[in-house]
Amino acid sequence: MSMAQGLFQRFRQQRNESSRPFRQQYSEFLRELASGQEVDFESLEICCSALGVDEAQLQADIETMQRRIQSQAAIHAADQAAGELRDVESQITRLRAEQDAYLQRTNAQLYELRNSELGLQGQLSSGNVARIWMRQNILDSELLERIADHHNRRQALLSDLHRAEENLSSRHDSRLNSVKSARVQVPYLRSLKKLDAGQQRQLREHEQALRDHSAYAEQMENELSAIKQQFRQLDVESEQLERQKLEA
Repeated sequence: MSMAQGLFQRFRQQRNESSRPFRQQYSEFLRELASGQEVDFESLEICCSALGVDEAQLQADIETMQRRIQSQAAIHAADQAAGELRDVESQITRLRAEQDAYLQRTNAQLYELRNSELGLQGQLSSGNVARIWMRQNILDSELLERIADHHNRRQALLSDLHRAEENLSSRHDSRLNSVKSARVQVPYLRSLKKLDAGQQRQLREHEQALRDHSAYAEQMENELSAIKQQFRQLDVESEQLERQKLEA
C-alpha cells in the first residue's frame, strides 16, 4: 500500500466515524417521517448536509422506509398467521378424523338397519300375499254363509238408503214451493189483527203444510239415522268376519 492510499484510507475511516452519529440520527428521522410524525427541520437539515443527502434521495429513502415498515408489519402478521394456521390445520385434521370415524360408524349402522328393513319389508309382503290368499280360500262353510249373508244385507241396506234419499229429495222438490210460501204467509197472517174466513183457511192450510213438512223431515231423519246405525253394525260384523277369514 502506498503512503497516499494509507492516508486516504485513514481519511475515509475518520469520515465514517464522524458521520456515524448522523447516520443513526438520519435513520430515526426516516422512521419518524415514514410514520407521519413531526421532526425538527433544522436538525434534519444539518443531518442531511453532513451526510450529503439531497431532496431526491431523502424522498426515496422515506418511501423505502415506509415500505420497510409496511413489510415489517406484514412479516409480523404472517408470523402470527403461521401460528394460527397451524392451530386451524390441527383442528381440521382432528375434525376430519372424527368425521371419518363417525361416517364409518353410521355407515355400518345404516347398513345393518337397511338389511333389517329389507327383511321386514319381505315379511310384510309375504304377509299381505298370505292374507289375500286366506281371504280367497276359506274352508269353513258356515263362515262362507255368514259372509254371503253379510254381503246381501249390506246391498239391501244400500238400496234402502238410496230409496230413502230419493223419496226425501222427491218430496222436498214437490213441496218446496208450498213450504216456502207457508213460511212467508204464516208470519204475515198471524201479524194481522183480524182475519176473514178465507185468510183463516189459508192460515190453517199453511200451518198444516209446515207441520206435515216437519213431521216428514223428522220421519226421514229417523229412518236415515236407523239405516246409518245398521251400517255401523255391519261394519263391526265386517271386522269380525275379516279376522275369522284369517284364522286357520
